[in-house]
Amino acid sequence: MYKILAIIPGVPLKKDDRIAEDLIIECNTLIMKKQLFNVNPLINNLRSIDAVRQQNDCVNVYSFSKRNSIHSFIKSGLRIRSLTRTKNVDLVYSFWGGPASLVTVMFSRKPVFLTLLGSDVLGSYDAKHRKNLKGFFITVFTKMACIKARGVMVMSEEMKKKLSNKVQKKTIVVPECIDLDLFKPMDKLFCKKYLKLPSRSKIIIFFPGRGRVVKNLNLALDIVDKISKKYPDVLLVQVENIKNTELVYYYNAADLLLVTSLHEGSNNTIKEALACNCAVVSSNTGDAASRLKGIEGCFVIDNYDVNEYVEKVSFILSGSDVVNSRSTLVPLTPKNTANRVTDFFKQQML
Repeated sequence: MYKILAIIPGVPLKKDDRIAEDLIIECNTLIMKKQLFNVNPLINNLRSIDAVRQQNDCVNVYSFSKRNSIHSFIKSGLRIRSLTRTKNVDLVYSFWGGPASLVTVMFSRKPVFLTLLGSDVLGSYDAKHRKNLKGFFITVFTKMACIKARGVMVMSEEMKKKLSNKVQKKTIVVPECIDLDLFKPMDKLFCKKYLKLPSRSKIIIFFPGRGRVVKNLNLALDIVDKISKKYPDVLLVQVENIKNTELVYYYNAADLLLVTSLHEGSNNTIKEALACNCAVVSSNTGDAASRLKGIEGCFVIDNYDVNEYVEKVSFILSGSDVVNSRSTLVPLTPKNTANRVTDFFKQQML
């Protein structure tokens, strides 16, 4: 049982989300207030932290939100150093890489465990699908931080292979957990009615990620444009700025989830869709191939050929078979994931 300081990435909050920046509060209080957050990646971080909290003495949370200058990084670093002393923690459990992770390992008085989420290792892209300079420097900072970290957790084997051989020896693959009590099968017609979607339409859902190039929205639009010639009633629903608790209705209203990303760590939307028995057609990024392997009605495309996507999407829309995928998510329940994380702490703290 460890006393832990968890560090989450700072994200912009809506004006009505009355939570102060550089927040330091007990983790269970933060979890109770999670409905205030409309940024779903942060919810996934909190869910993982809460699961670990239940197996350890105490978890305090620090939001690393001010990252716009060298001065702000140093200030945050000093704050982290102070917290590791005043809170008497045993270790630091930090989410996301980049310069914030480097500051954390440099200033922390206690061993740091990094959880890396995707672009911090794999980079980011410009409008022409080329890796950009900002993404390059983020990956450099991340890899520097990994050298000093006591342990590293990544979302997929693809991410692990991007790290040095030395760092890989202290790295394990632990995808973020999925709340199977929240994400569960529901009646399709009920969910369509709840979302005010046409009951007879074929629904394809897509997560554009606030317009990030890495999500490859243009390919999704091309796919649906071609599909609509055969299925005029097909409807692409771009899911964005939706509260975490509302997502379950979209997965259950949909005929399939479409993922065309250029890269992913471990796409949470795929896991959430599978928990709802929703079909998935995905690019071969992150752990999509292993996640969808052996599940009838789900497909992984090895390239970005629009015609291959159209073929698989058409196959799903033409049938009525129910995807039976929910049972594959049992290893990723919060409890099981927290067991793996806590065991990793014990192993590396020896």
